[in-house]
Amino acid sequence: MSKTSGTSKPERFPLCPKLSQLGSDLSKGWVSIPWLPIQPQYATSAPKASVSFDFYGDQFELGGYLTALGGNGPDCGFNISINGKLQDVPDLYTPFNNLPLGQQHVELTLFCPEEGQEAAFVGPAFIETQETKYTNQVFSYWNTSQIRTIGEWTEAPTFQDFFYMTLPQYTTTSLHSTLAYSFKGVHTVVFGAVGPTGGQYLVTLDNIPQPMRTSYNSVAGPTTVLFFAQELDPEKEHTVTITNFGDNLTVQAIQNTEVY
Repeated sequence: MSKTSGTSKPERFPLCPKLSQLGSDLSKGWVSIPWLPIQPQYATSAPKASVSFDFYGDQFELGGYLTALGGNGPDCGFNISINGKLQDVPDLYTPFNNLPLGQQHVELTLFCPEEGQEAAFVGPAFIETQETKYTNQVFSYWNTSQIRTIGEWTEAPTFQDFFYMTLPQYTTTSLHSTLAYSFKGVHTVVFGAVGPTGGQYLVTLDNIPQPMRTSYNSVAGPTTVLFFAQELDPEKEHTVTITNFGDNLTVQAIQNTEVY
């Protein structure tokens, strides 16, 4: 989060492009559909499903669709709110180019109450800045030498279609088994699988517990965002731990972003 000290300017760490998190309960109508080569596309046919993200800036656009692919049903409804204020926009793709520069909280809600309706959220698009300078970014994927585990985990090199590369995949069915990694950077994201055998897991960031989450979903899907954190102090080493509290937990990829 932004920091202030007396009357000095806020210390603003850049927001890097990220995949939005679908709340603490992935069973609320969302299914992850990888859409190469861009990013996972989250589809829903639920009567109501929401997704939100935060960033520092003054402009953004949304990607997605409101009509079922190959379907003939009516478009799903939607609304967009920014910092709690409902926006009056004609369509999902309207760019927001003239926001007051500052911290923005955006929430997209999709409404698909009729049989056969489907909508999807692909992600936000925006330009990241740190003060008035653009940032160069380095995206790193973790390997087995950088990941620590406690308890019973199965590790196997697995080709991940979304990333189009082979990465170590970790799976556990053991209660309280823990996976951890440390990094320096401004952003990190953990990708994993969801499905009927998924269950609860707890993430801590720098020893601070995050809300309990679940990888349960009525439909199996890979490459779902299990956890992300952003606007982190780039000079500090951060540690993330993930502890299994359910039947099955699969971690498919871990990424962090540095700036220079």
